[in-house]
Amino acid sequence: DKKGVLTGVVGGKYVFASPFNDILKVKLILSLRWSQSLYYWYILENPLYIFITLQVKRSL
Repeated sequence: DKKGVLTGVVGGKYVFASPFNDILKVKLILSLRWSQSLYYWYILENPLYIFITLQVKRSL
């Protein structure tokens, strides 16, 4: 199970940063297809860093 907050997209891959991990420890989760079914994106500003959360329609 992939828990946490998606913090952006790099090279078509979703960058995963778990709140349990250090700020600098940004993990790259499994490569997901970049589709046009991106509903919206919004930015949550935090004192430490900015979360760019993406909500996408995942069709398996």
